[in-house]
Amino acid sequence: MKYRKALACILCATCVCTSISGCGTVTTDNSIVYEDESEELLQAVNGVINAGSSDAQKQETVYVKTNANGEVNSVVVSNWLKNVDSTSQLDDYTSLENITNVKGKEQFTQEDGKIVWESAGKDIYYQGTTDKQLPVDVNISYELNGNAIAAQELDGKDGHVKITIEYKNNSSSQVVIGDTEETIYTPFAVVSGMMLDTGKFTNVEVSNGTVISDGKRDIVVGMAFPGLIDSLNGKKVDDENLLSKIEDQLSIPTNVVIEADVIDYAPEMILTMVNSDIVNSLGLDALDTGANLDEVNSKIDEFSDAGNQLEDGTKTLKNGAKELLDGTATFVDGTGKLQDGVEKYTDGVSKVADGAGSLSDGANRLDSGASDLQNGINAVDSGVAELKSGIDAVEKGAGSLSAGANQVDDGAKAVSEGAGKVSAGVEVLTGNMQNIAAGVGTASQAASKISGGIDQIVAAASAETTPDQIDTSSISVSGCISGDQASAVFVGNISDDTLASMGLSEDQINGVKAMMGQIAAGVIPGVADSAATAAAKQAAAVAGATGANQAKGAIKDAIVNNGLQAGAQQLSESLNNSYSTLTSDATQSQLAELKNGASAVASGASQVAGGTSTLKDGAQQLYDGTRQLADGSAKLKNGTEALSTGAQTLKDGTSKLKNGTDQLVSGTSELRANSPTLLSGIKKLADGSNSLSDGVQQLYDGTVKLNDGMVEFNKEGISKLTSVFNSDLDMINGRIKAISDAGKAYTSFGGALDTEKSSVKFIIESE
Repeated sequence: MKYRKALACILCATCVCTSISGCGTVTTDNSIVYEDESEELLQAVNGVINAGSSDAQKQETVYVKTNANGEVNSVVVSNWLKNVDSTSQLDDYTSLENITNVKGKEQFTQEDGKIVWESAGKDIYYQGTTDKQLPVDVNISYELNGNAIAAQELDGKDGHVKITIEYKNNSSSQVVIGDTEETIYTPFAVVSGMMLDTGKFTNVEVSNGTVISDGKRDIVVGMAFPGLIDSLNGKKVDDENLLSKIEDQLSIPTNVVIEADVIDYAPEMILTMVNSDIVNSLGLDALDTGANLDEVNSKIDEFSDAGNQLEDGTKTLKNGAKELLDGTATFVDGTGKLQDGVEKYTDGVSKVADGAGSLSDGANRLDSGASDLQNGINAVDSGVAELKSGIDAVEKGAGSLSAGANQVDDGAKAVSEGAGKVSAGVEVLTGNMQNIAAGVGTASQAASKISGGIDQIVAAASAETTPDQIDTSSISVSGCISGDQASAVFVGNISDDTLASMGLSEDQINGVKAMMGQIAAGVIPGVADSAATAAAKQAAAVAGATGANQAKGAIKDAIVNNGLQAGAQQLSESLNNSYSTLTSDATQSQLAELKNGASAVASGASQVAGGTSTLKDGAQQLYDGTRQLADGSAKLKNGTEALSTGAQTLKDGTSKLKNGTDQLVSGTSELRANSPTLLSGIKKLADGSNSLSDGVQQLYDGTVKLNDGMVEFNKEGISKLTSVFNSDLDMINGRIKAISDAGKAYTSFGGALDTEKSSVKFIIESE
C-alpha cells in the first residue's frame, strides 16, 4: 500500500501550496498552458506520478486530447532537451512531424529521424505531432441511476452518476523466465483526476484514490496499474500458482471508478497521466538480488519451523488442560466435603448457644445466692461486737476520708490547672478571632473583584468585531507570498522523517523529494507571484474579524456554560455573609461572655484547691486517732472479718462467672446469626465448583480440537504454502525483475538517441 501513502502525502502538500498561492495562468517547462482549475488538477495528478524523471537529459511529455469517451482526437509531444554542458549543438532523434521550437528561435536540421539543434549553449524546447498508437488506451463510460448513458445525454441531469475509467495496456514484450516465454507488460502507473463543483456534486467517492475538498471544489484522484497483475501471474494459472491464489489480496487496480450524487450535471474534464517508471519508485526492483531471495527462503524456513513449534505447543496445552481437568475433579469433591462439615458445624453452634443460655441462668441464680450469704455474714458480724463494728466504721471512715481528701486535693489541683489552660485557650481564641474575621473580609473583597472582572470579560466578549477594525496595513502589497517562499513552504511540508514514518525506503523518499523539487522549481513560483494584494488584505480582515469573534464567543461560552460567572457571584456573597457574622455585635458579645466565664472558672478552681489542702490535713489527724482505737479491738474483729472476706471472694467469683456467661451467650448468638450466611456461601462455592468443572471440561475439549486443527493446519496449510514458495519463488523473482526492466526500458514515445538518458510521461485530457 506504499503507493497510497505516497499519493495522500503528495496531494496534501500540493493542496497546501495551492491554498497559499491562489490560481492563475502558468506556463509549464514544455510550453503547454493550462488555466485556473485545469492547472490545479494538473498539479494534483502530476504530483502523484512525476517521480524519477528530473535527471533525464531529454524529458518528453505527450499531451493527448480525447472526447468524453476517451477516443483520441489529437496527440502533441513536447520535448525538453537539457544542455547540461552548454554546448553549441544538441543531437536528438525523433519520429515526430510538424516540429516547432516553442521557446526560442534556435534552428535545426533533420535527416532519417536524427535532428541537430543549433543550441548556442541553451536548453531546447520543441513540439511535434504523431499518429502513433498510444501505449495505454483510455475508455470512459457513464451510468445514471444504474443505467448506461452517453456522455452528451448527461448534461443537465440529476441523480447518482457513476464514471468508470478503463485502461488497456498496449505495450508488452516477450521475455524468457526460467524455461517459459512469458508476456511482460510495461509497468505503467495511471492516475486520473477530476475537479467537481461541490454545489452540484455531493457524496463523492473514488476507488483506489482520494478526494480533497476546499469547500467549493472536490479534487478527485484515482490510480491504476493496467497489465501489472497479468505480468505477475503469467501463463501459469493452475491451483499451484501462488499469485493466482492471492490475486484478490493483492488488490492491484486496473481501473478507476468515480461515483457521486449530482444536480444539473455539467460536463467535467478528466485529466489522466501515465508514467512507466513508477515500479522502480515503489521499490519492486529492490527484490532483484540473490541476497534478498536467500533472505526470503530463510524466512520461509523459519515460517515452517514456527508451524512445527506451534503444533507442539498446542499438544502441550492439551496435556496441561487434562491435568487441570483432573485437579478440578478433586477440588469439586473437596468442596462437597467442606459443605457437609459446615452443615455439621452450624448444628453444633445451635447446641452451644442453647447450653450457654442454660449456663447463664445458673450463674445468675448462683450470684444471687452469694449476695444473700454475704448479707447474712454481715449481720452476724454486726451482732458479735457492736462496739468493734462502730470503731471499725469510724476507722474506715477516717481512712476513707483521708484517702478521699488526698484524691480531692489532687483533683482540685488538676481542675485548677485545667481551668487555667481553658482560660488561656479562650484568650488565644478571642485574639485570633479578629485575624480570622480580617482574613475572611480580605477574601470577600477579592471574590467581589473576581466576580466583577468576570462580568467585565463577559461584557467584552459580547461585543462583535467587524472586518474594518482589523489592521491590514502590514500585508505586503507585492503579493501574499513570493515564489521562493511558496516553494520553500511546499518542500518544507514533507520531511525525510515524515516519509520514513510511512514505511517508505530511502530510494522511495529520494524519488518523492525529487518530484517535489521539480514542482517547487517549475510550477510554484509562477502561481505564487500572481496572488492579488487587495484580495489578500480583504481575506485577512475577514479572517481576523471572524477569528476574533470566534475566540470571544468561545471565552464567553466557557465562562457562562461552565458556571464560572454564577460561581464567582455565589462565592462573593458567601464570604460577605461570613464576614458580617464574624464581626457582628452578637458574636463579639458571646466571645466576651466566654472569656469572662473562663476567668471565673479559673479563679474558683484556685480557691477550691486552697480549701482541699486544709481538709487533707484534718482528715489525716482524724485517721491517726481512730487507728489507735482500732488496734485494741482487732482480735475481736479477726474472726468475723475472715468470714466476711471469704464471702466477698465468693461474691466476686460469682459476679465474674455471671459476666462471662453473658458474654458467652452474646457470642454464641452472633455466631448462630452468621451461620446461615456461612452455609449460603459454602453452597455457592459448591455450585461454583460445579460450573468450574463444566468450564474446565469445555476448555479441555477445546484444546483437543485446537491441537487437532493445528496438526491439520500445519500439514495442509503451512507445509503446502512453504512447498509452493520453495518451488515458485525463483519464478516470482524473475517476473518482478522482468517487470522492473520493462519499466526502465520504456523511456520515450517519439524516439530518442541510444546515448541520451530520457524519460516520458503522458497527459491525456478528455473533453
